[in-house]
Amino acid sequence: MSRKIILHLFACIVFMQSAFSQVYFQPGTPYVYRSLSPAGNTSVLTLVFDTNGNATISKSQETSLDTDQQSFYVVAPIEEVSASTYSDNNTGTVQVNGSTSKYWLVSFENPASNPLDDDSANLELIGGSLLIKANSVTIQ
Repeated sequence: MSRKIILHLFACIVFMQSAFSQVYFQPGTPYVYRSLSPAGNTSVLTLVFDTNGNATISKSQETSLDTDQQSFYVVAPIEEVSASTYSDNNTGTVQVNGSTSKYWLVSFENPASNPLDDDSANLELIGGSLLIKANSVTIQ
């Protein structure tokens, strides 16, 4: 995974943490994440939280831009996660500090709400994944 993706990942986490003081999302605000699919188009996931910390995710497809890459994203409180990459192959490791009971892993290709079990503190993520902390996740 390129440094650009990692910098983007941490920038998203840090921005969300600092901008909303101790809250990592703004209710009602759409957060848009893009990931290049193996087929060559770009999958777009739009994430919206409600005031209770429940997330709704919708998927769309767009024509790829030159800047699109196969990417993974983490949307969670910065004090609960740390991330690193292995190489330039769109993979990385995310460590969740504490319980993962409210963490969900969503694929860009086939979005489904898959909660993590509480034994998944160290996750190997590949491009095309969105890891979020939410009370619940609904896919539209």
